[in-house]
Amino acid sequence: MYEYSNSDIRWLSCDRVVEINYFGVMGATVITLVNGCGIRYFNNGQIELYRLSGEISRFDPVTKQRTETMLHGDRSRFVEIFDSSGSCLRIEGTNKSWQRFGERSTYRGLPTDRHVYNHSNVEPEWIEPEYNARRCPDGSLKVKFANVMVCCLGVEDVGYVKHTTRLENGSERKRMCVEWGHVARARQRQIEARKCQQMTALNATV
Repeated sequence: MYEYSNSDIRWLSCDRVVEINYFGVMGATVITLVNGCGIRYFNNGQIELYRLSGEISRFDPVTKQRTETMLHGDRSRFVEIFDSSGSCLRIEGTNKSWQRFGERSTYRGLPTDRHVYNHSNVEPEWIEPEYNARRCPDGSLKVKFANVMVCCLGVEDVGYVKHTTRLENGSERKRMCVEWGHVARARQRQIEARKCQQMTALNATV
């Protein structure tokens, strides 16, 4: 983890597959995978997913709309806009059509195994080959990769899930033990301070 004087923060996973950059001035967290896929989470709750194919997903926290810009097999584009009432507007060229959407929204983009699971009309979970990204009711974003789960809470912090435990009431829900960035950064500052003290003490004996 790297912390910069302008409030920017850079974090790399142990396997170097995931890189997270928080840009303090912009108020944005950018998650980048080694293959080039990207996720952007803004402090106001806006979510953007970018794929190598050029397809883009976006959730607007103000309108509560999810917009999917997708590709057909012939690379022609179409747009689907999902609103909080459960309706979907499909735009393809000059043609527009409305339809209702259920729990599972299947992409007609590439690859075809991607889909979105709607826990509610404003709580989508993007199921991708590389990760699962879920918008939670409080506006936060949880991204699950193969080896680590990352939580983004807007202006509060970014952290990763160390482990989960099942709730004592017997439900299927789990409690997440999250190490937040401010804890890791404070620990790293303490480590660096001890190193400086040791170097100072060593120089004093020379």
